[in-house]
Amino acid sequence: MTGAVLTLGLDDPRYLMGLAEQAERLWVGHTSSATVATLGGRLRRYPHATVAEDVFPTEEAAFDRALIALPRGRELARALLWTALRALRPGGSVMAAGANDIGAKTVQKDAEALGAVFTLANKARHRVFSMQRPAKPATAG
Repeated sequence: MTGAVLTLGLDDPRYLMGLAEQAERLWVGHTSSATVATLGGRLRRYPHATVAEDVFPTEEAAFDRALIALPRGRELARALLWTALRALRPGGSVMAAGANDIGAKTVQKDAEALGAVFTLANKARHRVFSMQRPAKPATAG
């Protein structure tokens, strides 16, 4: 996965190190202080990787791809999805994954209000879906 990558809620150091090996820039956001400390230590050797105790980056249109581990709680999950879409460059894609029993199916339905959503997997009580930030803003007509 090349380009600038935003991750929200991912906490597997090996996976994130693999992303850091391929990405030109990696921004890792998480709400757990312990997770941030662990990931910060593991990703320290990658100068283009930033680990933040925050899941709401302030940059807009700065990333090519976003990966979200959907949390429990509809409002937080929706906020992460909206934040990721805002942080993406036009044409950028977001992929979200989570368990159906913590609301992933509901969040996917909420996402459909923001644009086309594609279900990539729906097995074993989990789902993965993706969507794209429009290449250019819709105009009122």
